[in-house]
Amino acid sequence: IQSLKPIHTKLSWDDKKLEGNFLMMVCANGPYFSNGLHFSLDSDPTDSLLEFFFVGKMNKMRLLTKLFLGKRGNPLLGKSGERSILRINSSKLTMETASPIWVMRDGEMSGDLAAIRQATFELDGDCQFLIK
Repeated sequence: IQSLKPIHTKLSWDDKKLEGNFLMMVCANGPYFSNGLHFSLDSDPTDSLLEFFFVGKMNKMRLLTKLFLGKRGNPLLGKSGERSILRINSSKLTMETASPIWVMRDGEMSGDLAAIRQATFELDGDCQFLIK
C-alpha cells in the first residue's frame, strides 16, 4: 500500500471516455470477492454488467481502513458513496495507463499480465472474465 502511486489512466466504456489518476482499480461481478472483501451494497451478479471501482487520490491510512472494514462486510463504496472512488458499471471497459501495471485474477498474480499498459475487461459467459 505504501508504494502505491497514482497512475494516469484513460478509460473508455459505453461510448464514454474519462482520464484520471488512480491508485488502483478493482473489477468484480458480485458484491464481494477474495474471502469476503465487500465492494458495494447493490451489486447484482445477474445484471450482465461488471462493476469497476477506481480508487483516486486517497490517504493511505484511509485506504487501509476501507480495505480492513471491507473484509468485515462494510463495502468500499458505502450508502453515501465516496468521492475518492469512481464506480463504473459496464459490460466492457478498456483502460490505457501511462506506466506499466500488473493485473491479478482471483487474487493471484498472472505472469502474462505483469507489465501491461492496456487492458480490456469484459464478461465472457456467466462467470468468466476475458482480459486482453
